[in-house]
Amino acid sequence: MEEVAQYVGYGGKNYRICDLTSKKEKEMEEFDYGGPLGCHFVGKTWRNADFRISFAKNKTHSFCYYTLTLKNVYGTLPVENKLLEYHKKRCFDWPTIETLKHFPVHYGIIDAFISADGPMGVISDVRPNKTKTIIGGEKIVAVDWVGAQKMGLNPLKSRFMKIAVHEFGSPEDKIELIGNDKRYHPWKNVSPFLVDILDVAEKWWTLTHSFAAAFIFAEEYFPRKQPMSIVYRFFHWLILPILPLFFRTDHKLRKSRRRP
Repeated sequence: MEEVAQYVGYGGKNYRICDLTSKKEKEMEEFDYGGPLGCHFVGKTWRNADFRISFAKNKTHSFCYYTLTLKNVYGTLPVENKLLEYHKKRCFDWPTIETLKHFPVHYGIIDAFISADGPMGVISDVRPNKTKTIIGGEKIVAVDWVGAQKMGLNPLKSRFMKIAVHEFGSPEDKIELIGNDKRYHPWKNVSPFLVDILDVAEKWWTLTHSFAAAFIFAEEYFPRKQPMSIVYRFFHWLILPILPLFFRTDHKLRKSRRRP
């Protein structure tokens, strides 16, 4: 987390950067959520915050159609291997809403000035959309509701939104919108077929992990923590020729290198 922050220009001057997964800094602490999540973990800085903000980028998501301020809170769940912990062992939607019950977000912001759409919007977009929009509000369910509608989607298509509406109520008749409510144009949403396929595939953790890792090409600044497996190398080789269709990248197939 600290390396990512430093890489994009956040040096921690006059503020503190916290890695909620850090055991060294004793950020992860046990917490009894009750209900289906039971005794799990929370990052103590997130837990103790006086004012929580979910600041999300405007983009589509191949697992749940769109990822905005609700889905953004998923990142505060402090178990580091999220694909294993929340995709395979549980689901990644309801634990997010469970944590919102105990640690509510006080304000949500969607940065939609430049947006990523299409099937790989959650990772990269070769032609990002200049949507020139900022959406903000005190009720993040309502913020996401408006954000989804501007994508041309029924907000309830998202599994996060369905659970949030069940727990917190629908914001549909309570939204006081100030600004432009027109849909983004052009805009391409994720195919329902892809969402359905990935919903089944996420339970096959080894396969899903290798496939997802092959699509995610981090800068060389961030070394791989583990050597590439045979399955990963296969997907890497298979996917490499089509990467330019989805990513703004000039990465080549090469062995993982560790930064000195």
